[in-house]
Parts: sequence; structure tokens; C-alpha cells
Amino acid sequence: MKKRVVMTIAGIMGGTFTSSAVALAQTKTSVEERGPVQESTISIPDSEILAEEKEVAATIESTTTTSTIKTTSDSLEKALEATTSETSSTESGSASQSSASQHRKEIETEETSLKAQTTSTVLTGMIGTSQWSLDPTSGELTIGPGVFSDDVSSAFDSISNVKKVTFSGPVKAGKSLKSLFSSWFALLSIERLDYLDTSQVTDMSYMFTNCTGLQTLDVSNFDTSQVTNMSMMFYNCRGLQTLDVSNFETSQVTDMSYMFDACSGLQTLDVSNFETSQVTDMSSMFDACSGLQTLDVSNFDTSQVTNMRGMFFLCTGLQTLDVSNFDTSQVTDMNNMFAGCKALQTLDLSNFNTNQVTDMAGMFSSCDKIQTVNVSNFDTSQVTNMRGMFSHCWELQALDVTKFDTSKVTDMSDMFYGCKELQTLDVTKFDTSQVTNMSSMFYGCSGLQTLDVSNFDTSQVTSMGGMFIGCRGLQTLDVSNFDTSQVINMSSMFADCRGLQTLDITNFDTSQVTNMSNMFDGCSGLQTLDVSKFDTSKVTGMIYMFRDCSGLQTLDVTKFNTSQVTYMWNMFSGCSGLQTLDLSNFDTSQVTNTDEMFDNCDALKKITLGAKSIFGTKTNTNLPSIADTSLYTGRWIGVNTSNTYSDSNTFMSNYDGSVPDTYVWEKASVLNSTLDPSSVRVHSESEVEWTWKITNSSSKSAENVYSDITLPEGLKIDKNSVKKNNLPVSVDDINGMNNLGTLSSNETVTFTFKTIVSGKPDKWLELMGKVTWEDNGIRTVNSSNKVKIIDEEQKDKGNQTNDLELLSVPVGFRYGILNKSNTPQTIHLNARNYQTHTNVVTDGFYTRLRDDRTKDNGWKLTAQLSDFSDETNSTVLTNSGIALKMENMKIESIKNRDTPQESIDQNPTGTPSTVSTNETLISGQAAKTLINAQANEGHGTWQLRIPFDKVSLTVPANTGEINKNYTATLTWSLDDTP
Repeated sequence: MKKRVVMTIAGIMGGTFTSSAVALAQTKTSVEERGPVQESTISIPDSEILAEEKEVAATIESTTTTSTIKTTSDSLEKALEATTSETSSTESGSASQSSASQHRKEIETEETSLKAQTTSTVLTGMIGTSQWSLDPTSGELTIGPGVFSDDVSSAFDSISNVKKVTFSGPVKAGKSLKSLFSSWFALLSIERLDYLDTSQVTDMSYMFTNCTGLQTLDVSNFDTSQVTNMSMMFYNCRGLQTLDVSNFETSQVTDMSYMFDACSGLQTLDVSNFETSQVTDMSSMFDACSGLQTLDVSNFDTSQVTNMRGMFFLCTGLQTLDVSNFDTSQVTDMNNMFAGCKALQTLDLSNFNTNQVTDMAGMFSSCDKIQTVNVSNFDTSQVTNMRGMFSHCWELQALDVTKFDTSKVTDMSDMFYGCKELQTLDVTKFDTSQVTNMSSMFYGCSGLQTLDVSNFDTSQVTSMGGMFIGCRGLQTLDVSNFDTSQVINMSSMFADCRGLQTLDITNFDTSQVTNMSNMFDGCSGLQTLDVSKFDTSKVTGMIYMFRDCSGLQTLDVTKFNTSQVTYMWNMFSGCSGLQTLDLSNFDTSQVTNTDEMFDNCDALKKITLGAKSIFGTKTNTNLPSIADTSLYTGRWIGVNTSNTYSDSNTFMSNYDGSVPDTYVWEKASVLNSTLDPSSVRVHSESEVEWTWKITNSSSKSAENVYSDITLPEGLKIDKNSVKKNNLPVSVDDINGMNNLGTLSSNETVTFTFKTIVSGKPDKWLELMGKVTWEDNGIRTVNSSNKVKIIDEEQKDKGNQTNDLELLSVPVGFRYGILNKSNTPQTIHLNARNYQTHTNVVTDGFYTRLRDDRTKDNGWKLTAQLSDFSDETNSTVLTNSGIALKMENMKIESIKNRDTPQESIDQNPTGTPSTVSTNETLISGQAAKTLINAQANEGHGTWQLRIPFDKVSLTVPANTGEINKNYTATLTWSLDDTP
């Protein structure tokens, strides 16, 4: 007979719940109860910025002009389009510009009316004693020898379509050659101009004006020693690529205005020897010489010059310009002086004397590449016009205007327009008491972080349209003291000031305002905006007024008088945070367009309408549909009248003012459904009890309620276990067959029922519950929950309530029958003892715990093996020396515990610093520490994995009695201190 001893080791968790280890036993663990885990929150910052200007710029009304412009050149027209603002004319464009405008009209008329001569008869005539003849076929004009009369301005009025001029002999000019070849657009060449003696000429103005076809012109032999007027001499000779005026004697010249204006084809121009000591007018002298890359005016004597308006206007190719020696002490007009010099990077104006200057409008406009310009010493005491002075200086990074005397300035519109790189701008000392126009003054200054205009005197201002448009960097702006009693235009005033958090305009006097379109368009940062005192009795335009003010939740427009308003499209579009609007005082009788008025106002759930506040019957307001159908029926209902509209579109389209009321989203009956199992982790073939609660959380009853359970494979319902509010009911009550009737407000129905679980370990089984009821259609709410079939070789703690506790331990280690021996023997677990639970053979055992305490104070996991005893405890093998050895153990961090997404974290943090990979427990001896987590370690869920083939039992010789079963208890303990 064989000597056999049955050895079994059971595991328990000390003091907490019965569970596993080396056999069937109970484990104790004594831990303190901890508070709940505190969840952390993550705030996601907004991401950045530069959006399109949308339509805002289109609504800015302007009553002034940037500069005077005159041209017939296609290329110049395009340049003008690229560098000037859309405006209408004012006094800033002086009389000197009106002549250019008149010339433009004459040019256009001449260009469109030119016709070729059809007769073959040679035309002849006289200029003084010089005879001329024109061959109409070839277009060649021959000028014979002689003496010109003093006035030749109308000498060739009777002829046209001249293509070539030839001097056949010496000609002595009189006192004036003004307009000699003016506006000969077809003229391609002038030959033997050296025959022309100009020694007596005093006036050469307009001489070659608008000779646009000339490719070359030799004036190198001109004697200009007596000339006093060269105004517009080469105006619009845009075909010329070279022009030699280096030998011109200009000591008597007083007027050089427009001399080379619109000579856009010139690549070089040598005026370095010009003697300009007598010149008084240099306005537009090099205007639109866009082909020039260099221009040497360093020796110019400008001591007598009074007008430099547009002098270098649209010299777009100039990369350098030395005006450091300019004497500007007599200059009164610098309007557009450097405007459009897009390539200039530096400009030294340190010696400029501006004490006589009255007009600086557009002076540096569109100097795209200039990063700094020193105007700190400018004397602006006489200046009345600063319109667009620094407009479109895109790259300007520093600007000191602190010493500007603006006491006489009336126009500051567009002054800093587009200075997007400026981060600071000190205008605190500006005297604006005479200013009438501030439209677009800071338009596009997106880099400014602060702007102090609190001391601005705006008592004379009539236009503030676009004043701060695009100042996206500003978070605060104090305009609380603005006197707006004279203001007519406030369109786009604060448009795209998306950084503003607050804006105090409560004291604005808007009694004269006619345009408020785009006024707050894009002010998405504003949380509040008080316009309750606005007088809108004269306003005709409110389009885009509050568009994209997404931060506003309330907006009081109850006192708005809209009887004169004709356009309201997109007025509130994009106000996604706005929840209520009282429009009961709106009179839309004059309004013709309300397109997209409420577009993207997704939160707008309360609208008060009056008898005259009719919107959707005119155009589509795009009032959003009610998206939250879980809480609302999709209908609009009158609070006082119960008048309903089936949807938002019908509401706007059909409201005709006959039933004024406050209309709100109609609330729906809302049912909540929860489905909970008695345990999430269950053994196969065990029973799970489910609790299904259906609650009406709304103030409205739910009618014709049905509940329907969907069982997965692996769950079978016990039909006799179904109860409703603790009373037995038919299973048809939860399978969608029985009508549960009406569920009143705050009423709860509780179903309980049992299911039998079957399946393989680690499988999740999902039970789903569907509730339907009637409320303006069929409404549905779904709920579900899952249970997991757990390993039969693991014992879970049933009531998991502590934030530090053991969750699961091995059920036991079964070693089977052992032959009694005279020598020590070591036995391992055998797979044949686990044939019904083979997963443990491959996956091994584990002891799982959690630490969800708010403070990571650390913890300690220990294990202790008791003495072995027989079934009746009559025989206890004390001091037997039996040893349980566990090898290759490892610790694992668990993510998403007890969910279908549960997994082992491959990159855990806070891993306990001490983990025993191999440990031997001697029966009857003290517990040993397997894991030791210090402070700030071991937070979360962890488990000690024990490989199946690495759990062995060593039994000393002659241990135990034959035919007895011996069992020991393995106690797992979790202490709340390391």
C-alpha cells in the first residue's frame, strides 16, 4: 500500500473577506477607511488668432479722403488700388490736386476720341515764323526753321494722331513752350530736338504731358537757364525708360510740381545737379515713378519750398532715400509725401522742421517695410490733417508721437491704420478737442496690448466708424468718458476686438448715430455688454452689429428704437452663448432684410416678441433648430399664451405679431434610466440581481411608457424573480410587451430581477435596457451595464467600499496526493488538478489591491502560512518545516479596473520600490513582506502576478499521517503604512 498524504493550501485576506491562496481559507486585512479620490481637471486653452476681416470693413463709412490722386496710367491705377483706402473727397485734397483731376478727365476724353486722319491731303500751319506740315497717312509732323511765338499752347489744336515729330531746321523758341506736345498719346518719337533753341524760354510746363507713347526723349541740349516753370513737364510719360536731365540749369525754376509725375517706366533719373534754391513747389514731383530704385536728392536746396505734397508718392521701387539735408522750414503741405514708398526700410527725418506744416495726411501711408521712423521732434502745432499719416505701415515696430501737438488737428481718421506690429503707442497727450473724424484711427493695430485713450476729447467727433477695428490684442479699453453726442457713424467701431473682456459704453450718447453696423462684430471675449441706454432712434443700419459676440449670455436691447432701421441681417449671428433676447420693442416695419439674423445662436432659448417685431416673414433668419431633443420637444411655446410653433423655422416664418409673448423652448418629459448589477465580477453559473430604475426627472408627465430588456448570450433571466417596486410582476413588464402607463413628474419605477451567468472567464456580458414613451413623438432613453465572468481560481472581495483594500486573491493551491517519504520532497502544482479551470495554468494567480486615497502615504502587502492540519483539526503539524515557495513573481499596474477596457499599464508611474520576486513561507512562522510601497508610491490598482509553474511546496521527510487530508491557510494582509 502506498503512503499518501493530501496537501492543500488555502488563502485568506486578513480581516476583510474570505478568499484564496494555497487552498480554501480566509484572509484578513485591517485597513483604515479613506476619503474619496479627488478628480483633477484639465483646462484647454484657446488656440490662436488672426482671422479674416469678414465684412466688417465694408461697413465703415468715411467722410474724408486719403490724398489727391491723378493718373491715366493703367499700372498707376492698379498701384493706387493697392495703396489707398475707399473714401470720398474733402478739403484734405487741396486745389493743387483738382487741376490733376481735370487733366485726368481731359486725358480720358482724348484717349477715347482719337481717330486716324482719313484724308491724304498734307496739313500745314505756322507757329510764329516756323512752318509745320503733317502727313496724315504717316502721322509725321515736320517743323521747319523759324522763330516760335511766345504762346504755343494751342499751336496744334487743329491736328491729332501725330506719331512722329521732326525738326527740319533751327527753331528759336519764345518765352513759353507750355503744352507744346501735351496729350499727344500716339506720339512715338521726336527727332532733331537739338534744333530747338530754348535759351529764352521761361515756361516749359506741360510740354510733354501725356506723351505716353514716347520710348525715348533727348532733352540733353535744352538750355533751361531762364526757365521758371517746369510743372508737369514730363507728366505721364510712362513709356520713357531713360531721361537725361542731368545738364538742366534750374537755378531760376520756382515750380517743379508734377514734373516727373507718373513716369513709371523710368529706371534711372539723375537730378543730383538740380539747383533748386528758388523752387517753392515740389508737390508730386516724383509721384508714381514706380520704376526708380534709386533717386539722389541729397543736394536739393529746399529752403524756399512750401509744398511737398505727394513728392515721392508711389515711388514703390525706392529702397533708399536721403532727405536728411532737406530744409523744410517753409513747407506747409506734406500730404502723402512718402506714401506708397513700399520698399523703403529707413528714412532719416531728424532735421525736418515742420513748424509751418498744416497737412500731414498720408505722409507715410503704405511705407510697408519701414520698421522705425523718427518723428519725435516733429513740430505739429499747425497741423490740421493727420488722416492716414502712418496707415498701412505694416512693419512699423516703434513710433514715438508723445510730443505731437494736435491742438489744431481736425482729422485723425486712418492715422494708425494697419500698424499691426506696434505693441505700444502712447497717445495720452493728444489734444483731440478739434478732431471731427476718428474713423479707422487704430484699425488693424492687432499687436497693441494696451491703449490709453481715456483723456480723448471727442466732443467734436462725428465719425468713429472702425476706430478700433481689429485691435485684437487689447484686453481692456477705457472709452467711458467719450463724448459721443455729435457722432453719426459708429459702424465697426469695436469690430474684431476679440481680446476685450470688458467694455464700458454705458455713457455713450448715440442720439445722432445713423449707422451701428458691425459695431461689436467679433468681440468674442466680452462676457457682458450694456447697451441698455442706447438711443437708436436715428439708426438705419444694424447689420452684423453683435455678430460672433459668442461670450455674451445676456444682452439688453429692450429700449432699442428700430423704427428707422432698414437692414438687420446677421445682427446677432454667432452669439452662441446668448440665451435670452427681449425684442418686444423692435419695430421692423422698415426692415427689408433679416437674413441669418439669428444664425448660430444655438443657445437662444427665450425670445420676447412684440406686435411689430416681425423677422422671418421678410427673409430667412436662420434661427437654429432646438438641438437638445433630450430635454426639449423641438417646439417653441408662448409662456403666457401657450401658443406653439412646431420648430424654429415655422416660428420665424409664421410669427406675424398677432400673439405677442415670450417664447421659449418647450420642455420635454425626461426619463432617466439606470441599470445596476449586484456585483460586477461574478463566477460562471452564479446569480446576479439587477436593479433597473426609471425616473421622470422633469416637470412634465411621460405617457405610454414601455421598458424593454435585451439579454446577451451568457445571461438568462429568472422570469419568476421580476418585481416592480418590490411587488411581483410579469416579465412582460420589462420585455416591452406591457404598457406601464404614465410616469408623473419625479416618479420612479424600480424593477429588480435575477439572471444566471454562464461563460468563460474574462468575458464581459452587457445587459441593455430601453425605455420609450410619447411626448410630441416617440422618445427613447437607453441604459446598460456589464458584468465580468471571473476566474474560478480567484476570490473577489464582495463589498468594495474602502479606498485602500485587497480586491482579489487566489482561491487556493491544490497539490493533490503526496506519497509519504523518508526523504524531503518538493512538489509543484499539476495541471490535472485544474482541468476545469485551465486558464490559471497559463495565466497564473494574482493578488490584487487598490490605493485610491487622496494622500499617497504608502502601504505594505504581507503573506503568512499557517500550520497544516487535518480535516478535524485533531492533528496539527506544528514546527513541521513545510515551505511554500513562490518564484518569478512580478508586480503589475492595472488601468481601467473592472471595465471592458481593463489592461496592464506597460509604463506605470509610482511603482512600489520594494517587490519580492521570490519568497519562501514556512508554515507556522511569521508573515513576510512581499511588496513595500513608500510615500508617493503605489497609488491606483496593482496586482502581484504568481506564475502557475513557480508555486512549489517542500515537505520534510516522514511528514504527516497516511490517508489524511492536510490544509494550511495563506493569509494576505494589507497595511496602510509601509
